[in-house]
Formats: sequence, structure tokens, C-alpha cells
Amino acid sequence: MYNMNLTFEDIIEKVATKGGITEEGVKVLESYLPKIFDEVFEKTLEKRKLIKERADELFRVN
Repeated sequence: MYNMNLTFEDIIEKVATKGGITEEGVKVLESYLPKIFDEVFEKTLEKRKLIKERADELFRVN
């Protein structure tokens, strides 16, 4: 197997037919994924902050 360094757009262009099934699926992905990724990053950053705060409290040197 070899790496062609294709972008998502490159792959879609190679396999999709204008107005076809893949195009409809990509429209859904483009509609929902940015919001999903934003929420994933927000939640994981919140959790990281909470864990760091707890670790700082547990390991605080006086």
C-alpha cells in the first residue's frame, strides 16, 4: 500500500458522481461534523482542566 497524500476533498472528487449518493452523504457530514468536533474539544478540555485542578490540589507542596 502507498500513501498518495490525498485530502478528503480529493477522495470525494475521485469517487463521487455529481448529484449522487456520496455527495448527499458528504453534505450531511459537512453539516454536522464541525458542531460535533467543537463539542468534543470543549468537553475534553473541560475534563482536562478539572483533572489538572484535582492533581494540583493532591500534589501541592507546602
